Amino acid sequence: MRYLGYALDRNDVPRGKDIKNSNDAELVAHVARAGAELGADIIKTNYTGDFDTFRNVVEGCPAPVVMAGGPKTNTDEEFLEMVRGSIDAGGRGVAIGEMFSSTTTQRP
Repeated sequence: MRYLGYALDRNDVPRGKDIKNSNDAELVAHVARAGAELGADIIKTNYTGDFDTFRNVVEGCPAPVVMAGGPKTNTDEEFLEMVRGSIDAGGRGVAIGEMFSSTTTQRP
């Protein structure tokens, strides 16, 4: 799509009947790398749950990585800590919506 002036992003997350944990660091790294090798300009994938393993995902992927989800959180603060971890690990941003609005924190 670059030849048309558009960036191609892919939502690459581990899925399937045999996947027990879609945040598994090794699986996330594998699908992120595969998406980039298939030509994606930006990879949206799950946060692995910790800084070090997500850094491995980012470093192993030739395309920029954006956090598109991750382990469920109970509060806005926990969620924002996860976002901070993904950025500190080298992630280029976040693509969120439902996940943020599904925390249990009451909002006015």
